[in-house]
This record gives sequence, structure tokens and C-alpha cells, in this order.
Amino acid sequence: MTDRMRANIQKILEAVLFLLREATQSGVKVTQYDIVKSIFIADIWHLEKYGRPISFDNYAAMENGPVPCETYDLLKPDYPGERYFEGWPIWKTSPAT
Repeated sequence: MTDRMRANIQKILEAVLFLLREATQSGVKVTQYDIVKSIFIADIWHLEKYGRPISFDNYAAMENGPVPCETYDLLKPDYPGERYFEGWPIWKTSPAT
């Protein structure tokens, strides 16, 4: 059995914040789905170009395709982020419409 990759929480958080900032500047609303799929696409692109992913997240097969596990958990309201970062959560969420 092979060892699983260890997710890089700092890189995942930076990627999520980048996506949120770009969406805000463009006036686009993003969902949790948009964020996890964007991280997946970025990891695949980076893996093909540089031979390693950005996030080193582990992926789970879900109904709508692969999902980065730690990124998915990070976006949940009950994620224990205060253990890693002061002032957690650092973004506001609202129900999708």
C-alpha cells in the first residue's frame, strides 16, 4: 500500500483565497463546487506542466467527479481552522441561490 500525499493546507488556503479574490474583482459569485473543481483543474494542469500538484490534496471520487478532500473540508463551517489560523474563518459564506 502506498502512502497518501499530505495536503498542503497553506497552499490550499492561498488557492481558495486567490479564487475568492478573483471572483470578487470580476463580480462573479462562486460556490463551493466552483472552488473545489478549480483546485482540481489547477492541480491537474500543474502536475502535467511541472510534475507535481499544487495542493498535494487527496482526491475522493464523488457523484460529480473528483473532489479534493482537505479543500472540501476546509470550506465547511465546522472545519477546525482556528487550530491553524488566527481569526478563522477568514471568509463569509451564504447559502447558494
